[in-house]
Amino acid sequence: MVRYPHTGTVTIQTVTITAGEIASSVATTATIIGRLEVPKPNNSPRRVKSSSGDWIDVRGRFFTKEKSVLNADKLTVNGVAYKIVSWVEYQTYSEIWLD
Repeated sequence: MVRYPHTGTVTIQTVTITAGEIASSVATTATIIGRLEVPKPNNSPRRVKSSSGDWIDVRGRFFTKEKSVLNADKLTVNGVAYKIVSWVEYQTYSEIWLD
């Protein structure tokens, strides 16, 4: 059994604001290795608190050894794109909550 069988692509959105208006927006990507866990359809959704303080129902989690990436907003695994709700670092791994 492989501990981290999935390869995901993280999209990082960098926005430059000049004089109060968006001057440019650049999307870069990074590849990470990890394990995707998506709950079964009959299970109730999990809820986590977002960085804005709101409670959000999440569709899954992605476990990885990578450190969190600033401004990461999307994770694509096996052709399915998920919005990153929260990226929490622990001592030996990170947990990405997905919507």
